[in-house]
Amino acid sequence: MRVLGIQIGADLKQWSEADLVKQFGKVGKFYYRVARGQDDRPVNPNRIRKSVGAENSFAEDLASLDQMGAELERLAHRVAERLDKQKQSG
Repeated sequence: MRVLGIQIGADLKQWSEADLVKQFGKVGKFYYRVARGQDDRPVNPNRIRKSVGAENSFAEDLASLDQMGAELERLAHRVAERLDKQKQSG
């Protein structure tokens, strides 16, 4: 993808479905949908956890590095709490 100029989701979203299928075959349809937030795969909440993380969606984009740093620190603390609770480390 990098050779084609696709490095982030926004780059992928610029491609038409037909062009993605032409370039990548069947999986091109999947790339097209995922780049637009369309994913019909079932959610399996009972699968074995392989990682610990935290995330947050914001109604508006964070504009400054200070805001981003503060939110990243909050997320890091949540991950640390989850690791402690599970008696794990990373």
